[in-house]
Amino acid sequence: MNIEKDAKFSPNIRIGKNSMLGENCRVYGGVTIGNDLLMGPDVKIYTKNHTIKNRDIPINMQGEEFKDVKIGNDVWIGANVIILPGVTIGNGVVIGAGSIVTKSISNYQIVCGNPAKLKGHR
Repeated sequence: MNIEKDAKFSPNIRIGKNSMLGENCRVYGGVTIGNDLLMGPDVKIYTKNHTIKNRDIPINMQGEEFKDVKIGNDVWIGANVIILPGVTIGNGVVIGAGSIVTKSISNYQIVCGNPAKLKGHR
């Protein structure tokens, strides 16, 4: 495992063999990362979101909900990618720089954009 300069992460993440956390990344909450992950700089992975269901209660008083993120083996996450709560990323996936991942990604897909959309397959 290789952790680059200024990477910040929660103690409850699981990281597989030969995986790298990119410079200045932020990985919070229940995140499982497979083997051979390549992560660019400034990637953000979130597992927490604010609850907003009740309009009669201020958002900051409604609490939070957590959804784990799972990342498979042999994945490349480009620079400045944001991965949102509850997402599962399959094996062999490539995520283009600057993408925002809002939905799960199947094995060997290449995605990019905001929101991240399928651009091809490996």
